[in-house]
Amino acid sequence: MGGKIVNDGEMVFLEDIVIFEEEIPKPFNLPGMPVFSRDELTIFYRGQIYLAQDLTATEGDIIKIYTQSYKLEKIASPQHQESAWFAEHATIIAQLQRDFITRCVDGIDMGSSLGGVLGHQVSAELVERIEQNYVGTDKDRIKIVQAIQEDSSLFNTLPANEHSLILDGKMYNLITIGEYLGGFEKAFEPDFFQTVVKLSETKNPEEIARELNANKNKISPRAIFFIRDKIWNGKGSFEINIGGDYLVPQYVGDVQPVIDEYSLRLREKIKHDAAKIYR
Repeated sequence: MGGKIVNDGEMVFLEDIVIFEEEIPKPFNLPGMPVFSRDELTIFYRGQIYLAQDLTATEGDIIKIYTQSYKLEKIASPQHQESAWFAEHATIIAQLQRDFITRCVDGIDMGSSLGGVLGHQVSAELVERIEQNYVGTDKDRIKIVQAIQEDSSLFNTLPANEHSLILDGKMYNLITIGEYLGGFEKAFEPDFFQTVVKLSETKNPEEIARELNANKNKISPRAIFFIRDKIWNGKGSFEINIGGDYLVPQYVGDVQPVIDEYSLRLREKIKHDAAKIYR
């Protein structure tokens, strides 16, 4: 680095400023977390978050687990929850940012002010190194940086934001019945496959299961029971209906890795913001 920056009348040469790159990826404790703060059955669907509430639900947006049906209540969006979280913990986050700059950059006087400490050149270089230290694919990094720059939801950069169910610490992808059937296309006679996929757009799971039973001769005998039972296997069937979409859960694994990845992305934003705040 060459040149100089001026902080409150004091000239500081850039050659004297050192960025400790090994400090950049070091984690720090977050004051809780938005979105994943509830230990409840949670569904993420089309950018919205739903929680299971009323036990007496029989229609509308519902989830049925064995013989119990719960009404799904839409709560604040990820964007709203993140904004509220940053506002609620503003003092703590400001200290985390100050500590981060102090650890990562040597040769500057932090003083008591926020602005003018790093200068534009040092700030830009620190931002670049923060982005380089992020562990993830180039596609991940682009999405995260874009979300940070636009101050949009970091949760929405996760694959989980689209169609997911969180239940008892486990995560499931949610797909429509038509999408589920699409994975077994070769098990159907072509014309009947098209028919049943079309029916899945308007019929409920029980009705689709009856259609499958009535046309067993058009489905591979090795696949019929597996396909049907995943959609409907009696009164104790698992059932999710949101906005008229009947959804089939597919097990992914423990939810903790997703929570850990989300916390990494929140820290990424805090670091980015710190480099800009102290510019």
